[in-house]
Amino acid sequence: MIKIRQLSFGYQKDRPILQDISLDFDEGKVHGILGMNGAGKTSFFKALTGSLPYDGNILFNEKGQSDFLATQRNQISSYLGQEPTYDFLTGREYLKSQINLRGLDDEAFRFAMDLAKRLRFDKWLDTRISNYSLGSLCKIELTSQILCGGNYLILDEPTNSLDAHSIISLRHILEQLRLEGKTVLVSSHNLDFLNKTCDTFAFLGDNSVKLIINTEDFDLEQEYLKRTPGV
Repeated sequence: MIKIRQLSFGYQKDRPILQDISLDFDEGKVHGILGMNGAGKTSFFKALTGSLPYDGNILFNEKGQSDFLATQRNQISSYLGQEPTYDFLTGREYLKSQINLRGLDDEAFRFAMDLAKRLRFDKWLDTRISNYSLGSLCKIELTSQILCGGNYLILDEPTNSLDAHSIISLRHILEQLRLEGKTVLVSSHNLDFLNKTCDTFAFLGDNSVKLIINTEDFDLEQEYLKRTPGV
C-alpha cells in the first residue's frame, strides 16, 4: 500500500501545483490518475519516486519514503516518458543490460521477450535503438520498467505513442500485474483505456482529491468533465 498524507508541491511557494493531497493506494489494484495538462500528474509521480522535493509524507507499506528507497528502491519502477539510455545498443542488448544491472535472472529475460512480443516490437529487438520510432522507444522503456518485477509500478501517460494493438496488450499486462498483487498507478488522457483498466480514479486539480471506485455504471467521461476545472 502507498499512503500519502498532505502532499504539497510547487515550483513557486505561492503557486502550488499539488496541495494537501491525502490518498491511500491499495495493493492488487490499478489506480488511474487524471487531470488536465498542468494539473500536476507528472509532478505527483516524481514525488512518489523520490525525484522531486515536496511537503507532506509518503509511506510504502508503512515505511517512510526515504527509508524505503534506501533499502528497497528496486521495488519501484516508473515510466515517466523517458527514452532508453545507450541508444547505440540494440533493443535486445539494452534489455539484457537492464536485467544485468538489476541483478535479475534468466526468467526476467524470458519475461522481457514475452513483453516485447505482446507489445509488438519483438521484430525490432536486433535493431539499434537509435533507429526506433517514437512508439518503439515507448514500448522498450515500458518493457524495461515492467520486467523489474517490483511491487510498485508508476506509468505516466504510457499510451501516448502506442498503436491500438499495443494499448490493448498493455491493458492486459496491467490486469496480470493486478492479479499478482502489484500496486499500479497510471495516468493518461485516454479515458477509454483508463475506464477499462483501473479500479479507482483520482482527479488532480479537483478541490477535493479523493479516490473514486470504478463500478459497472460509472461514467468516467462525465466525472472527468465535472471534476476537471476549466472544462
